[in-house]
Amino acid sequence: MEPHLYSVRFMGHQDDIIERMLFGPIDKWGQVAIDAWVAAHYDVVHHTYWQLYEFMDALRLRTPKGLRFVSAMAPRRDQQALMTVMQQLRRMHCVMWAEDVLEIVQAPKQGPQFIFSDHPVTLFNSYCFPGDPSMPAGADPHLHWMGTQTLFPFSKDHLYVLTHVEWARQPGRHKSRKPRTNARYFDPGNPMVRYDECVRGRSLTPRQVLEVNYIVKENVGAIALGVGALFFA
Repeated sequence: MEPHLYSVRFMGHQDDIIERMLFGPIDKWGQVAIDAWVAAHYDVVHHTYWQLYEFMDALRLRTPKGLRFVSAMAPRRDQQALMTVMQQLRRMHCVMWAEDVLEIVQAPKQGPQFIFSDHPVTLFNSYCFPGDPSMPAGADPHLHWMGTQTLFPFSKDHLYVLTHVEWARQPGRHKSRKPRTNARYFDPGNPMVRYDECVRGRSLTPRQVLEVNYIVKENVGAIALGVGALFFA
């Protein structure tokens, strides 16, 4: 991680107040939520469900790649403006993630394990690879597209996969870039969601784990992929 990515200057000195006062609590509760999901402690999941998605959104925006996305929306090219916009954007995906079909898949007991990257929450669309000429350079597929799934390694043995309901029921190339039903960012409401139907028990093959790891690695640099759909395809 690069130093001072989200430091601000206060009274002429670098200050890590954003790390201490904002990301500190988000990271703490995000880890509690992940541990609860892995252990299937649903009483804790119940109380930390939304904290997980807030943690994931913060992870996407606080990386070098995420901050490049944020900088395009900042009114000025200075650190204070960048940090302000980052805080305004950090809950943008939460509702759509919470409404998805949830699955926790496992790596095989013998074989490769899931890797972590500098941009750990990956948006993946099997019909819009990183480097797709129809997308701006370095851009991810839009989360509101039906075919865009989210991959987030909980640990070296567990991968969280979030899939829009319509894609989980019936995927297809013609639907991959169409908006999912009721797609919206920054929803301040209190939608009805279920987490008790999280799909568990599926173990990937060694080849599938390697494909996931390739997707995660290439997503950081947005280099063209040649891997087909892995999930619900």
